[in-house]
Amino acid sequence: MESICIEEFLKIPEKERIVADIRTPERFRAGSLPGALSMPLQAAQGTDIAAALPPSGAPVYVLSDTGRHSARMIEALEEAGRRAVNIEGGFRSLVRFSLEQTVLSPDLAERTAAIERSLIKKYRKQLWSRFTRAVRDYRLIREGDKIAVCISGG
Repeated sequence: MESICIEEFLKIPEKERIVADIRTPERFRAGSLPGALSMPLQAAQGTDIAAALPPSGAPVYVLSDTGRHSARMIEALEEAGRRAVNIEGGFRSLVRFSLEQTVLSPDLAERTAAIERSLIKKYRKQLWSRFTRAVRDYRLIREGDKIAVCISGG
């Protein structure tokens, strides 16, 4: 089975690739590659898979959750005369790669600082002043206490 890693796949221009996302419709709607076609593996059983794809000499890149369930779809596409390529690691590799790019981004520290300034500015009156007053009035913090602070985006 021919495979391609996500880094190499993403170098292929969108207009030169056909992606068959074989995950469930729910997972497809939650997120996929731009321009991908939803072709759930279960629904593809016993149907003319090649007819559902645009006519092209371009290979069909098959996207599953982890890259392990692509073999049946690739076999069916090859039997229909299409060249099919597995995307190694599937959608999870795309998520991993995207997160790595975000974390390794050179402007991450600058963006983080801007977000922090924005939060302080926006919520200072609503939360921070009330919080600090409660800490002082109820003596919630004493000399030598250790404090952990977290902000959730969810």
